[in-house]
Amino acid sequence: MVALGDCSGSNDPSQINGDADAAWLDTVWAGYSGPTAAVTGFNGRVQTAYAKHNKRINVLYVDCHAASSYPSQLTWGQFWGIFTPGVSLRTQGTTQVSSAPISTAAYDALEWSNTPE
Repeated sequence: MVALGDCSGSNDPSQINGDADAAWLDTVWAGYSGPTAAVTGFNGRVQTAYAKHNKRINVLYVDCHAASSYPSQLTWGQFWGIFTPGVSLRTQGTTQVSSAPISTAAYDALEWSNTPE
């Protein structure tokens, strides 16, 4: 289960309730991001985060190990701690499925912005 991970967003305080809220991997992020969502917007938090490491993000898991992972290889269940395939996960927007990837391989190399945060 994911405890912490690289995430991205604006550090502009005028963007509160927008891109500056990137640190929260919550049900709003889960409901409005994913492999079919736009590169910008909520996908900018993780899936298209700024300054990835060779197309990967660093993830710290609750068992205290860390790994560098492609966002497309992470599943929604890893953020909920639900590893049974096919479980519906309630979000603020659409319903996600525990075994579904949070992103697509096409987004692994993309970053929502190239401006240092």
